[in-house]
Amino acid sequence: MLMKPLTLHSSSRTTNNKKRRVIHIELSNVELPKELKWAERINLTDLPLTCG
Repeated sequence: MLMKPLTLHSSSRTTNNKKRRVIHIELSNVELPKELKWAERINLTDLPLTCG
């Protein structure tokens, strides 16, 4: 999977005139070919389930 993330965007000013912070999270259920490896990987099936 190749992706070119959106790096420029336009939105209205913040109400407090401070800079916005952006968190970019990518999720995938695709396994990479053996030659490639995710830089960071968390198996969601290995996480404990919590409620509330």
